[in-house]
Amino acid sequence: MTLPALLSKSLSVTGLSPGTLSLSRYVAQKLTCSRDPRIAADQMRELIARQHFDWIVVADDALFRALIESGERESLRGWFPVDPARDDILAFVTSKHEFALRAAEFGIPVPESRLFTLISECAEHASTLGYPIITKGPHGFSGAEVSVAACESELRSACEKMLDRYGKVLLQRFVCGASASAAVLYERGKPVAYKAYLTECQYPSEHSAATVHRPLRHASVEPIVSAIGAATGFNGMAGIDFVLENETDRLFAIEINPRPTSAFSGLRADRAFFAPAVARFLRGDSEAVERFDKGDAPQAYFPDYAFYFLDRANKSTADSYRHLRTALGESAGAELPIVAWATARYAYDRVGRFAPRLRSWLDSRRRVRDSSPRTD
Repeated sequence: MTLPALLSKSLSVTGLSPGTLSLSRYVAQKLTCSRDPRIAADQMRELIARQHFDWIVVADDALFRALIESGERESLRGWFPVDPARDDILAFVTSKHEFALRAAEFGIPVPESRLFTLISECAEHASTLGYPIITKGPHGFSGAEVSVAACESELRSACEKMLDRYGKVLLQRFVCGASASAAVLYERGKPVAYKAYLTECQYPSEHSAATVHRPLRHASVEPIVSAIGAATGFNGMAGIDFVLENETDRLFAIEINPRPTSAFSGLRADRAFFAPAVARFLRGDSEAVERFDKGDAPQAYFPDYAFYFLDRANKSTADSYRHLRTALGESAGAELPIVAWATARYAYDRVGRFAPRLRSWLDSRRRVRDSSPRTD
């Protein structure tokens, strides 16, 4: 199920997007905005100024930053998930650099991290810390500004890109272990409900969202979730990324995503857990933090795992077919137009692999289409 499906159980949903939300039957009022985040931010402010909403959810990283960086922050007061007047909190929830450097102040365990502005300093630090090593830009999503350097040449290549773009790059100790995440519903910094899980089969890259989740029960999850809430005063839906170290079983926080993440989707999570949690959140009667705890069975997402299965799954394993059956089971709650859109995106990505000239032509057509902002 999509996020509108979850929210529609308690609210009448208005969707403001370049088009995707308009495909959902759970969106009662469908409004189109520009694909340019800065223009979309202005359009969102105008909409909020003329229409009342009980809850406003910013579900896109670029739009989240654009709302902060453009226009008057005072217009965000009262509905934005964090205090728009607090530069320190805004940086903490939007910058991978700030999160890694400041998390320890709040008792949040993170891998050893340092910020550099010179290639020579990066190479010297990496040789001391050892390879492999993580390089990070401040923003990006689905691993767009994250890379693993296994040697100095890879390190220099990755750091040069970030230094050219931002003038700084974060180097972080590589932790050998499993990726994990938590989807958290906060009420003014207090966790109302959360679902913690190990991530499997990330797609389309190794840093992307998981297509399969397994429940994670670890003593450090709730203290970290609570510490991040206390540090930010977050109000609404957020995602926290972790890595669970193999040797020590220590759980390290990697970053916070100040928006709903994929784990808020899914039939079981929506119907059995997050939907009633959202209803309590809206009524303001949440008293104790609740954890999603529905056995040990993995949850595969549709159609994401189907794409992973077609592309990369080891089809000789029983697990791959079990996950595929689970994902197809999720299709009962899927919306055909959204599945069709996701399939078109999948096909478009495959074009880039097998027919780069056709992909280049499609990209040029899209740039022409997007050059005229949509304001309807």
